[in-house]
Amino acid sequence: MFSAFAKRFFRRRIPASHAPLDAQLLLDEALRFQIASEYRAAQKLYLQYLQLRPYDTAAMNELACCLASAGDEAAAEAIFEKAHALDDSNIPVAVNYASVLRSRARIDDAAEVLIKAQIQSPALANISNIFAATQFSIGNNKLAREFALKGWLSAFDDLRLANCFLFNSAYADIDERLLASEHRFWAKTLKPSEVNSLAVARAKPSFPDARRIKIGYWSPDLRSHSVRLFFRPLLEAHDKSKFETFVFHDSHLNDEQTALIEQKADHFIDCSLLTNGALTELLLSQELDVLMEMAGHSSTNRITLLQQRLATLQISGIGYPPTTGLSTIDVKLLDKHIATDNDNRYYTESSGVLDSSFWCFDPKEDIDTPLPPPFEKNGFITFGCVGNIAKITPRILNCWAAILAAVPTSRLLLRAINFNDPAAERNMRNALKNHGVNLDRVEFKKPAGSAEFYRSYNEIDILLDTYPFNGGTTSCFATYMGVPIVSLAGKSLLSRMGKSILENLKLGDWVVEAEHSYVDRAIEGARNVQFLRELRLDIRTRYSQCALGNGKLFAEEFEKFILQALQSSCAAHSERAVDSVEALAEDEIVRRAHFVYACGQIEAGRRIVDHCLDEYPASVDAKVLWTERLTSKGNFAGASDYLIGSLSDTDSPDAQISVLINAARLSLLAGDLPSAQQVTSRLQHMTSREEYKNLQIRQLCACFAELDDAFPRNFLNKQDRKRACVVIASDSQPEFEEMRDRLIKTCEIPDRFQVIFKKCVEGDRCGELVSNLKDLDNCICVFLHKNIRVFNVNFWFDILDALKESDIVGVHGAFRWEKLDWDRQPMNTKAGSVLVPCGEKDGYVETRFYGNRPKIMQTGLEVLRGHFLAIKSAAILAHHAAEFDVELCDGGVWMEELFTWQAQKKGCRLAVHQALGVMVDWRIGLNEKYIKEARLKVFQTMEFPPVFDLDDGDERFVSVAIDGSEAAASIQRNFVHS
Repeated sequence: MFSAFAKRFFRRRIPASHAPLDAQLLLDEALRFQIASEYRAAQKLYLQYLQLRPYDTAAMNELACCLASAGDEAAAEAIFEKAHALDDSNIPVAVNYASVLRSRARIDDAAEVLIKAQIQSPALANISNIFAATQFSIGNNKLAREFALKGWLSAFDDLRLANCFLFNSAYADIDERLLASEHRFWAKTLKPSEVNSLAVARAKPSFPDARRIKIGYWSPDLRSHSVRLFFRPLLEAHDKSKFETFVFHDSHLNDEQTALIEQKADHFIDCSLLTNGALTELLLSQELDVLMEMAGHSSTNRITLLQQRLATLQISGIGYPPTTGLSTIDVKLLDKHIATDNDNRYYTESSGVLDSSFWCFDPKEDIDTPLPPPFEKNGFITFGCVGNIAKITPRILNCWAAILAAVPTSRLLLRAINFNDPAAERNMRNALKNHGVNLDRVEFKKPAGSAEFYRSYNEIDILLDTYPFNGGTTSCFATYMGVPIVSLAGKSLLSRMGKSILENLKLGDWVVEAEHSYVDRAIEGARNVQFLRELRLDIRTRYSQCALGNGKLFAEEFEKFILQALQSSCAAHSERAVDSVEALAEDEIVRRAHFVYACGQIEAGRRIVDHCLDEYPASVDAKVLWTERLTSKGNFAGASDYLIGSLSDTDSPDAQISVLINAARLSLLAGDLPSAQQVTSRLQHMTSREEYKNLQIRQLCACFAELDDAFPRNFLNKQDRKRACVVIASDSQPEFEEMRDRLIKTCEIPDRFQVIFKKCVEGDRCGELVSNLKDLDNCICVFLHKNIRVFNVNFWFDILDALKESDIVGVHGAFRWEKLDWDRQPMNTKAGSVLVPCGEKDGYVETRFYGNRPKIMQTGLEVLRGHFLAIKSAAILAHHAAEFDVELCDGGVWMEELFTWQAQKKGCRLAVHQALGVMVDWRIGLNEKYIKEARLKVFQTMEFPPVFDLDDGDERFVSVAIDGSEAAASIQRNFVHS
């Protein structure tokens, strides 16, 4: 009992306004540093703030995010867990706690938390990112990539999220040119770094004739990590008479491997606590001739600092197979087995081709010699795959199924850290089964402990490589233990690592270039058992005699390359003259720009638009988006002129229509009605292949149609006498009176028709609504939230007409309710028309039309938007539908929307009137104190399937903006009558 009380007590965050000034200043400054990606500076300030406010779970969450971004995952997880224990209702905290669950091999539990969070706060960016991580952990790399992209676009300037997407993309089975294009897109749309004068000076090459070459190595992985297996052999074999080594350790994590690296470096510098600015200054102060980054977009990196020139020659090597995307990095380390004639299509860097191997593998410890191949003991061939199961793509599964079918006594052993989580093994079992693999012939194993790690490869006869992301470190482990590899080679380093390893070991005949050859080579290898025996006996000799396994040979080749690169006129001091990596497709760049703009990231959106226009100067959609920087300054006329001036005879008809639609819209916002009418006249004779654009044209035409005031009015019969009760939900008496008086003044009341007004409390409106629906004197009950205004003189006549053929009338709804946010369903499932204040220009009003059926009345709906409802009381009583869920009262309009759906299920007829002149004023906030709880309650009531939804849906609407609410209401009526 005390525990529950404590949780409720401590979860109450003290509002910032009640915090001491110094605490608030600390919090504000911490957030400023965090936004600027200065995570190390931010975490210090958060720690100081939390000394003053130790139970502020929101600040705890941000501190943990900073720690994670700086690489201190363990500390971040501890704080996430603590914050969640204090307040499990805080959605950002819960989402990050799901990440903790994922890291602890509890994917199913993490997914449950994330699905609930998505229901409650669908706009929270980090939900998609962490869900992507859960999918990656269980091997769903395609889904992981898609959600990682959504997470990144939601917070575009967050390097950690960008890294997550690019890293996941490397595992997905996509074209390697597309993978390079993704990295190039990231680099081309980066926020520019602050220019450092010393970095500008480094752009002038100066070859060190009379001194040792100063070479720096920068990595967050200089510990018991795969990078050390390839870095230590190089570092320890350097010719110290010619090279002076600087090692920049960018992680708080240290172990015995870190100490061994420190011993062999001329200069070892722990830079993990330095801010980005301080690290830049440090790197520049060393006046390095060469700087090699060894993380790429993996691990916790600060690769954006390399937008500047921090050394005469900047290299990417060892740690990350794909390109970095940055043209300011001069060289991507390759070797002659990896390099092809088309390298410039896969790397934004120049190809640095070494003579033998692009890296050197040496464990630098005593490893047992390989045992005889296991088939001698087992009596059958064991194929194996070791490593992250996210690398196992469908095409490789097809190959494995064919191999096992052709070698009927063989077995498949899969070993992966992923299998610590039952969800990952379950997912892999399903994938194998779906590809026709008999699961009785597959063994799933968790990672072997450190003492048994190398020996675990003695259980495998032949390793089956993955594609397109080949094994790297795992392939070196396997071959070092005498296990041959069947490797499918592609076009870039990512898919040619296996080829490089095998060619260096004189096993090039195990490399294939087609999937059918992959199958054939595995079958052939299984038959040649004598070779399997012999390889185990001489593999260490093969390693010692080539640059792949001999640090001295590798260092000599690497140093030779460095000297040549420094002397080369093309490598050291300028960006590549020609960028041959393809750009992403125009429509994809535009889609991303729209998404980023929609998330309110204006500067990032502009960078994406500029990039699109650089690559596709004729892009109409990008030009339309470009006008935002003019309209944001109120220059609507200039924006319209820009679009009209951009028209070309070579533009497609649809492209011309897009330009003219937006030019007309901008002219209306500029108040230039003649120009808008002139453009609309051109559009009047054009037809688009997209119905959405045709509706836009039709609405523009409605702006200039003659208003027909002779709409039929169905007056009441002389014997009829009706009363309408208008219930207004507002806690403010002046606000209620203003709404009441506007309705009385604006809307003509029919003869023999009485309208009464009642005010109800926002958070306690259920009783008032039910009471008035059950009042037999009220033929009609009209419910208005406080953000509703009406600008239609015929309002009551229209309501009376509408309620002749329906029981509940609204201004926006859906014909079927298929997802919680039904307004994101496809256009053809919705209907509605509302007025909203224009966000681009004060005093202007937008007429928004939803759906693709422009007519006054739409019947047969399943749900109506809850801001405005006109209800026929007798019908509600007849169907026993006068029920509202009081638990939803503080959840915005969810109570009313669920009421309409439930009433429809009981037989009430729902309709939308698309010319009521109703304005929904988004500037007036509603009572949403428990909106998250309300969303969850409605989701459960509707029994929607609990799945994670990637599709953001279709939020399009047709709109024009005009000066004045009455004019907008006239356009609305003209549109649906046209």
